[in-house]
Amino acid sequence: MKMQLDINLIYSRINQGIKDTVESLQGFPRELALTDGREALAKFIKNNSATKGRIELLDFNDNDYYQFSDHLIARRGKGRGFYLAGVSYHHSTETGFFLRFNKISATEIECIVEEKVALSAKDSLMRLYENDTRVYMGDLSYRELIDLFIRIFQCTPNTLLRSMFPYISNEARLKFDDVCDESGEINDEYADQDIRELIESRITEEEFRDEMLGCRKLVEIGVPIMNRGWSKSYKFTVDISDAFVHLNESQVKSIPAIEARIREVLNEKVPRSVERRVIDQLNLDVMAENIAVRDPRCETGVFTSIEVEGSDDDLENIALAILEGRKCEDIIFGTSDGIEQFISLEKYLRSDGSKDSYRFELRFKSRVSGLSNYMFYKDGYLMYLDDFIEDVMKENGLSEDQYESVREEIFETYQNTLSLSHWDVIGVRLSIDFSDLFED
Repeated sequence: MKMQLDINLIYSRINQGIKDTVESLQGFPRELALTDGREALAKFIKNNSATKGRIELLDFNDNDYYQFSDHLIARRGKGRGFYLAGVSYHHSTETGFFLRFNKISATEIECIVEEKVALSAKDSLMRLYENDTRVYMGDLSYRELIDLFIRIFQCTPNTLLRSMFPYISNEARLKFDDVCDESGEINDEYADQDIRELIESRITEEEFRDEMLGCRKLVEIGVPIMNRGWSKSYKFTVDISDAFVHLNESQVKSIPAIEARIREVLNEKVPRSVERRVIDQLNLDVMAENIAVRDPRCETGVFTSIEVEGSDDDLENIALAILEGRKCEDIIFGTSDGIEQFISLEKYLRSDGSKDSYRFELRFKSRVSGLSNYMFYKDGYLMYLDDFIEDVMKENGLSEDQYESVREEIFETYQNTLSLSHWDVIGVRLSIDFSDLFED
């Protein structure tokens, strides 16, 4: 029996479980949530033989999510004073939150949230922390930076220069030669002056940051490094017994017509460089079922795609279509690797909540590539490069031993590439109405 899932309901229960069980994020202003992987989760639930699955929830090295790792590190560093720490960005390490799910039964899923924090002093962008707080030095004024340095060194304003001098450059020291001696001991005539004002008057804020507060300098000074990561897990179960929506006989009968309508529109919208057989191979089963069920709970995004390599179809026709789509000038390109074609289609719920009309986003790519078997596009015509060279040699009465020099000259004269591509990275937005395919 064909069925769809109320994925929104399942997501809502999983996200509530994450919120309730991930203790390390409780009180943190940003929420950890399952947002992607709808199709993968649906396939897992509907596949009777599937028992385990795993998806990434959040990557700490993503620019949008670094605050999560800051929070976790600072939470673990409570009571440590000042320290440095950085999440590893090495490809061999996992850093972030991951969701594992085990199928307990047809109606219940066990969810395990994995918290993985891999730290590294070498393969990371280390940051400064103070107890349970990340120090955002970019937000501090010059005066606040000086006070921060005083706290790091645990010195007094009177001994600040003496603490600084072993670590600053000779050039920076010279700027204080009237203020203190070679060790940083303040001269008597400056003993009553504000040390912060003295520093600000002699070196710029940028110089102070570079000289005293860079990560390498802080390590040299002796700020400790937190370099041991950790892994934690949080477990909960989700009841999905009421998330199944079964298609009736009429809805099942409408599926072939829905698929045909989608392919018809795609054939109208994709360029000639994408072979129709690629569209024909798209698996639209889940997408068509999703439309046929006409249940608002199931009207979520559905994605399908296909990639075809080494096409045996007419290479010249596809290459010519790519060239026309790109509006290329004269160009030489390799073809020995054949044709690679890709098409993807994603369905969205319309903003007006319509059950009969849907938004789609189409992406496509066609590429001809290779290190040999070159083709030559010149003056709007396509030919194999070897044929063109032979024509040039005959026309000019050249001998066979001049072949390489002619070929070399052609490559120097005309643009050449190993890959000729036509793709749409933004996506073509479509709207398709299916109202005439449904029985009232």
